[in-house]
Amino acid sequence: MDVNKKYPIPSTEEEDVEQALGILWTQFEQGVIKKSELEALLQEAIRPGILEDLIQGGFVSQTDGNLCMSGKGLTIAHDMARRHRLAERLLTDVLELPREQIDPNACRLEHVITRDVENAICTLLGHPQACPHGFSIPPGECCMKALKHTGPIVAPLSSMLEGQEGQIVYLSPHNRPELHRLLSMGLVPGSVVRVVQTSPAVVVSTPDGILAMDPVLADHIFLRRKNGAGAHHEKQ
Repeated sequence: MDVNKKYPIPSTEEEDVEQALGILWTQFEQGVIKKSELEALLQEAIRPGILEDLIQGGFVSQTDGNLCMSGKGLTIAHDMARRHRLAERLLTDVLELPREQIDPNACRLEHVITRDVENAICTLLGHPQACPHGFSIPPGECCMKALKHTGPIVAPLSSMLEGQEGQIVYLSPHNRPELHRLLSMGLVPGSVVRVVQTSPAVVVSTPDGILAMDPVLADHIFLRRKNGAGAHHEKQ
């Protein structure tokens, strides 16, 4: 079997387009749509002229100095954002690479992993909802099947019932002070916790003792359930 034919490696030009669309996806998430701002960003991150290539290729259109992606541009951007953020989770949570190695390696992996590998990584990680930086991971087909047939394997601590146990898979804080607070409490990926109380405060038992926290903070701690995997409750 010719592996290169079945799993073709993208050319440099194709990688530039994919990377540029992935960057645009992230910028659009944050509300940046002005061509002048995005052109400067893409020129620094990739190369001069890449934005015009996207426009000429029909991946992006412009109106009154603002940009938006076409259907085919959105498809590629969705895939790039999903693969990059899943790669970041894998490199952070499973391989535990140093922080400075995460993004460069994720940038390489996003171009070469196949759809099957992408879904396998997502399933391994329990279909995570956010990357280590707090950006949403676009769901894939595997996520939809998991929710339909088995319910969420990984869920926020705030959705757990009293008596349930889970292993922390990842943290999804809105800001770094909140992350530092969680880490200082001993809530790190790999730790196993048991829910003691869910209201008015969330109280958990950890190997280091008992911890109480506001339910809002518990929203940002995601665990792989160890018992009662399908059970959950709706927050009032």
